Amino acid sequence: MRIGKWLHSYGWRVAPVAIALVVGTAPWGAYTTVGGVVAAAPVVLWCWLLARTRRTGLVVAALLIVLQAWVVVPAAMGWTGQWLVPSFGDLVTWYPWLTAGVCVVGVSVERRRAGQEPLPLGWLIAGTSAAAVALCCSGAVWYMSGTLDALPGDEGLLPMPAGLTVSAADPLCGSGGCARSIVVSGDHADARVRAHLAERGYRLRADPVWQQEFEATARHRTGVLCPHNVLLGYRASGTGSVTLIWSVDPPFS
Repeated sequence: MRIGKWLHSYGWRVAPVAIALVVGTAPWGAYTTVGGVVAAAPVVLWCWLLARTRRTGLVVAALLIVLQAWVVVPAAMGWTGQWLVPSFGDLVTWYPWLTAGVCVVGVSVERRRAGQEPLPLGWLIAGTSAAAVALCCSGAVWYMSGTLDALPGDEGLLPMPAGLTVSAADPLCGSGGCARSIVVSGDHADARVRAHLAERGYRLRADPVWQQEFEATARHRTGVLCPHNVLLGYRASGTGSVTLIWSVDPPFS
């Protein structure tokens, strides 16, 4: 009886959080999992700290989960598309403040339904101002981090399919930033790596600009307001190995 009573009272809070954690953690890779957990935070905060009623609580939680899925799932699936597929920069800049706005609207609706006074205008102005300042600061931090001469991440390229051996080559750094390089070897490495890249959203094609260095190149573009563009160079050798070199363009380059 106690369990049933607890589920009746708190089940509507537990269910959205469980769904948000599933969306944010499985079956994505380690890099995406971190972003997914961060994206689930607004759902947890809403359900356990802000929501007061089942009806409004579930409606707002559902909207937050939809926003979370939008910033997590397309990138985790390897989809591309600037303006359509959010980047990690989007996740750490405007996404927190968008979800905060959704929560503020939810709290206002609950207060109105309960016959309470609406949120004071001063609070709304102060909250909006704080969010605008924080958005500018987080955007500046994201922009500066993207201009540093740091090595790119895995960018959905790793891990490679089972049975293939990956050897890291020396990084390539110049005035335009740094690039990572790996050599992939194994049975049918060329065909398997090409299939793997296609699954991760990298469409190889001949590029006359880079034809002296690479057999083919691919661009992987994501980002709604914060673009994240990866340039990949592909070269297969006569020994059956494949060399991949990739770099990330500086923001808004």
